Amino acid sequence: MKTSLLVTTALEETWKKEENILFLGEWCKKPHREIIWNKFDFETVAYHWNDRDKLNKDYLYSKKLYQVLINEISNCLNLYHNKDNSIRYWKIILGPWLFSFIQIALERYENLKQLLNFENNLETIVLDIDRELLTPNNVETFYRSLMSDTWNHFIYSEIIKNSDLFKRIKIKNGKFEDTENFKSYFKEKYNSKLRNAYSFCSSLLKKKIYNEKYLISESYFGLFDEIKLNLKLGCLPKFNSMEPPTEKNIDWKSREEFLFKNFNSENDLEKIIKKLIILQIPTAYFENYENICSSINKINWPSNPKIIFTSHFLQKTKQAFYTAEKIEKLDAKLIVGQHGGVYGQYKFSTIEDHELDVSDKFLSWGWQDKKNEKIIPFGIIRKLPKVNYSPKNKKILFILRCQPRYTSRINSISGSFQAYSYYKECISFCKNLDESKLLKNLLIRMHAKRFWNEEYLFKTQIPEIDIDKGYQSIFKLIKKSKLVVHSYVGTGYLETLSMNLPTLVFTNIKDCLLKKEVLDDLKALSDVNIFHESYQSAASFITKNYDNINEWWNDDITQKARIYFCKKHAIENKNKLNDIIKIFNSN
Repeated sequence: MKTSLLVTTALEETWKKEENILFLGEWCKKPHREIIWNKFDFETVAYHWNDRDKLNKDYLYSKKLYQVLINEISNCLNLYHNKDNSIRYWKIILGPWLFSFIQIALERYENLKQLLNFENNLETIVLDIDRELLTPNNVETFYRSLMSDTWNHFIYSEIIKNSDLFKRIKIKNGKFEDTENFKSYFKEKYNSKLRNAYSFCSSLLKKKIYNEKYLISESYFGLFDEIKLNLKLGCLPKFNSMEPPTEKNIDWKSREEFLFKNFNSENDLEKIIKKLIILQIPTAYFENYENICSSINKINWPSNPKIIFTSHFLQKTKQAFYTAEKIEKLDAKLIVGQHGGVYGQYKFSTIEDHELDVSDKFLSWGWQDKKNEKIIPFGIIRKLPKVNYSPKNKKILFILRCQPRYTSRINSISGSFQAYSYYKECISFCKNLDESKLLKNLLIRMHAKRFWNEEYLFKTQIPEIDIDKGYQSIFKLIKKSKLVVHSYVGTGYLETLSMNLPTLVFTNIKDCLLKKEVLDDLKALSDVNIFHESYQSAASFITKNYDNINEWWNDDITQKARIYFCKKHAIENKNKLNDIIKIFNSN
């Protein structure tokens, strides 16, 4: 029987050029390395979440398993640290990592299950990597490392070695040489000397003028409005300092002894997840827990806050520790603001579920849920600049989304596994524009984080295309644009609609599972050609109406549809600071 070499990541030291290659997914094939992998006799495994019903079922399963495991691990950590903290305490600290990790393990496991359909003999190269190197210090290093080929190679290797399903895969050992400089993913980030100096000065003033009732941090109000809000409340603005102190002294014996004392795996996947969590739970929650708790007391943040308000910092270790402690010990109230366009639109979203679960109140950009009284339709929190639109502008700004090569959590939008098809559609959109009149005025705005070498993808197909690599302010580009085109349903289109700038968005509805009420509302935008379900339709509309964009946009019917949609999803709140103070005072 024919033998194929299974390749799970883009680490080329795990490839053998003389053998048939079976790539586990598109993420293995970096576009700019096409000259290498295209020489192979290769096959690429079909992706299981192309079946969107399966994606939905797997999300529901991950959510159910998260509830079981957060209870189990909370009890174990309480025992290990000699604490009696509530489930909510541990959800705030542990939840973002655990929820994502369960989904990552599930996704990698299901990728490998696709191999059960292959008849060929399979072998794979497993690199000898020190497991201690791969254990994250905290949630920050976890999020950075999970985008690396090295970390993913390790996870796939551990699943293959420990699963009952993949015993037929022959393992060959290989030497790890850190060709992608994996150690750099673990470098801790420090704040500037200026912020540290500010923190020191504010600590001197703390006892005299500091109102300790509120912590407002990473609000998304914008720097000046956040400072103004703090001053209105009699507070000094707070800035984040460095990542929490970490030490890599991993106690493997205690991890094995204390974790999962009362958890019985119901299937092979749960057995694997249990094993992986013991290997991968960040040291911040286990070995380094006491150090971080101690460091929290030294942070120049309120000792006795009544209200904690943020739109982002629950995804950070130190901030999550602080928040959990103040809620647990002082019954502080947690108010979370929506920080992107995913919330309220996608059929399911990991971050939305987590933040709604742990918060006391949630400030949405306009959407409501009759089943959840926590949600307050507040309006877009992010500070949006005033843009004086000029119909004389000629540029068409085409905005791409960030597409990681590896799935980090389950959302109902098309994920990393569909990146190639997504970019293919975006390239086809460009090619469908009138070349002589429009293509020369098209500017592709790429995300600063480019995991697929997107510039290479576009330039090889359309050499003359104009590209912005994502380093300058998006709003500077918008000011110079005649029309802003969004290639996905997300944050950007809500912002430009709210700013009343000529906006067009297209996406494949089949790949983007949206809530029914959102689909109904998008129908109103579709009727006036703001929303399109295909790149062909979007390109055709622009080609026909480029010279009359201003007239189309300012038409009463178009504006009526825009205003209707924004009232439900993208409210422009001109009284944000006073409104948030009223919400604070109601607690």
